[in-house]
Amino acid sequence: MGVSGELLTLFASLNEVDEKKILTLEMPNRLNMSISFWWVLIIAALTYIPGFPQLYFYMIGQRKKVLGGGNKKKE
Repeated sequence: MGVSGELLTLFASLNEVDEKKILTLEMPNRLNMSISFWWVLIIAALTYIPGFPQLYFYMIGQRKKVLGGGNKKKE
């Protein structure tokens, strides 16, 4: 639910970011460069594709470490 909620929120904000140019630096300016926050959000969303399995399995490993991994003692 966490990743899907983050991505849905990100995609819902794309239109507003594009219309209002939130955190976007356009040319011409003193630094002579431009940064589009819309593209930063798209790239962040794309990093979830290779990154999600690693994050998820790390979380599962941490849960097993704290809650126990089902190692029951046999007598």
